[in-house]
Amino acid sequence: MIERRKEIHHKIGAAIESLYGQNIEEYYEMLAYHYACSDQADKALQYLELANAKSMNMCAMEEAKAYFERALRILDDMPAGPELSQRRIALLVNQLWVYLQLGKHSEYYEQLTRFNSEAVNIEDKDLQGAYFSRLATCELYFGELEQSIRSHEKALKLYGDGGNSLEKGGTLVSLQWTYLWKGNYFEVLSLIETLFSLNKNQWNPLNYVTSHAVAAMTYAKMGRWGHALENIKLALKIGEELSNNSFISYTSLTLAYIQCLMGQPGEALKNAEFAIEKAPSMGNKVLAQCALAWALIRLGDFARGIELGSALIPMFQAIRISSSEIWTRLIVGEGYFLAGDHDESTRMIESAIERAETCGMQFFIGWGNRLLAEIALQTDSDQAPFHLEKSIAVLSDIKAENERAFTLAAYGRFYKQQGDEEKARQYLTEALDTFKRLKTPNEPENVKVELATL
Repeated sequence: MIERRKEIHHKIGAAIESLYGQNIEEYYEMLAYHYACSDQADKALQYLELANAKSMNMCAMEEAKAYFERALRILDDMPAGPELSQRRIALLVNQLWVYLQLGKHSEYYEQLTRFNSEAVNIEDKDLQGAYFSRLATCELYFGELEQSIRSHEKALKLYGDGGNSLEKGGTLVSLQWTYLWKGNYFEVLSLIETLFSLNKNQWNPLNYVTSHAVAAMTYAKMGRWGHALENIKLALKIGEELSNNSFISYTSLTLAYIQCLMGQPGEALKNAEFAIEKAPSMGNKVLAQCALAWALIRLGDFARGIELGSALIPMFQAIRISSSEIWTRLIVGEGYFLAGDHDESTRMIESAIERAETCGMQFFIGWGNRLLAEIALQTDSDQAPFHLEKSIAVLSDIKAENERAFTLAAYGRFYKQQGDEEKARQYLTEALDTFKRLKTPNEPENVKVELATL
């Protein structure tokens, strides 16, 4: 009976191929189903891979994952050999964006490590490089930044001077994000021209969009707003031209983060809500919700922002996105501080700093210490200088000028409290000069108000 059913599925698949050969792409899903139910393993794999790729292009990530998993089960039942290993690893490395969009980073990493012995023994060096690049990206998300850099470097060494420029580009983008979270901004920027050159050789919209997004975020952390906005708008333009909701959501939520950093929470709110509306998957949606929480807090809607952000923290922990978990803890901590709850604010910020120090994420260490200093200025000013000095040292080292200016202004307020108007004026004036040079919206006027009270 089972053999008879397999034969029927085989005949149906063959009939579809014969009847609809001119428009075969429309029937990939149907062919994948029928051949997977037949005894034609090679045909099943062929159409499962095609249906998987088609679903990815349509941003249907759950469906793409299901086709991939079915293909893996078929591969597991086939006789082992070098050709099979190469096919399995090639299929596996193609699933990175699927798992990232679904927020299943840990699950993907488990799949990668499951086939480690096969990956390190295949002959295709480009494919080996792609495998280590995927490991590196997962390690980046887990906050294992030093290990991630080593895996990235291994991948790039395997590609060599030639190699697949598409894969090399994706690896360099991932390495850029690793450098960004470490606070190595000039390393991020030094890779931009190489990336753009590779993308000209072998155009890939994903690499183009993500490389511009990481460049935009890097410039924003440095306070170079014009470059930040220019890069993210180029990325958004590609998403719109391709009508790719994943790209549109991703770039819109990145723009929202940048606008929060710039001090434009109203604009950030609109872009975060738009990113949520366009999000085709959970991955984009939760990142956009984090930006929304921050915008709400900075607009004074503390209760909603704190509630939304607090709900996201365990989600980021569960899917192991360390940077987003730390960032959200700081956002919620800032919300509690602005709402006047110093105990909850301190608890949340200290937990973020502890995690950031473990991962080596310098910007968050600097920002977190500045927030603790702000709390100390209202509760126990003797504790403020320790956090202010720590913040200035870290932010100066990574050239995060805008956030450093906020710390300088806080130091000015500390000296004002101490009755030392000369030092207060010194720090506030340096903060004012920095904000004016960076053209940070609103902040120069805020500092001028502080100076006028001296």
